[in-house]
Amino acid sequence: MNLFFAQPLHTGTIQLDPEESHHLVKVLRLQTGEPVLLTDGRGLLAKGVVLDAHPKSTTIEVTELNTQPNHHPQIHLFTSPTRTTDRTEWLIEKATELGVASLNFVQCQRTARSKFNIDRYHRISQAACKQSLNPYFPHITYCSTFQEAIAHARGLKALATCAHTHKTPITAWSPDAEVVSLYIGPEGDFTPAEISAALHSGASIISLGSLRLRTETAAIAALSFLRLRNL
Repeated sequence: MNLFFAQPLHTGTIQLDPEESHHLVKVLRLQTGEPVLLTDGRGLLAKGVVLDAHPKSTTIEVTELNTQPNHHPQIHLFTSPTRTTDRTEWLIEKATELGVASLNFVQCQRTARSKFNIDRYHRISQAACKQSLNPYFPHITYCSTFQEAIAHARGLKALATCAHTHKTPITAWSPDAEVVSLYIGPEGDFTPAEISAALHSGASIISLGSLRLRTETAAIAALSFLRLRNL
């Protein structure tokens, strides 16, 4: 069944916006009487039926509305954007499919790119949520410095790096926490000053293994481990 975005979401009849209506009618070619799922991106999931499949304003009859349990743990990813846009966008898509609570792009000292398109990032993330039937849309932000990223951390903190001598393998790091903040650095890794700031804030320094991973690969590897170990 296909998932669409609607806000506010309630029982009874609602109208989809032009973008969602166009996707329902022109792309998916759904017709009157077909069942659909709806979400507000904040955990509400509704079952509905298409009453009027109009390409600019589709009418849905919402028959059932439920709040879905949030993902456990709630993972807030702090990561440097990659050098190329396509790799950053791939990371957004996959992190969203893994149920990340927030995506926070950080301008580290060694970050190779300083341009961000938050509106486009939101569109990519929303599309990934609908594809994966994820009713929780991640919050996407930009931190202009690593210190700002540290200040915005929530819950238990962990920083993945190749540089630090004393690291805990992620497989041995067993966070029993509802909320986790995970830090992944840029190409060239975090600087010694950034690692020191993370340690000072109480973050654990973790390793993702002996192989040197790209930023987006490291982020997805860590997210996958944290998600799968809590199934």
